[in-house]
Amino acid sequence: MINNNLITAKNKIGTTALNFAAAFGNVEIAKAMLKINGELPNIATRGDNPMKPLFMAASAGLGWSFFIPRLGWLEMKRLKYLSLV
Repeated sequence: MINNNLITAKNKIGTTALNFAAAFGNVEIAKAMLKINGELPNIATRGDNPMKPLFMAASAGLGWSFFIPRLGWLEMKRLKYLSLV
């Protein structure tokens, strides 16, 4: 069973599972994680250029145009997905 400790765990540079799901466009996994913890989109990586999950998705060529149709604008806003920095 996925729990909050697993989905908030970070690797050496602070990347979470949501960062990877966003970067690879795995919306269903992202939705499942967001149901467990709606604050995940606000967890940034560490280092000189910290990145939040949506920024990682955009860097991978995904982003607003990918996530809004799948998650919906109101859902993204509710989950604070819109705060990029």
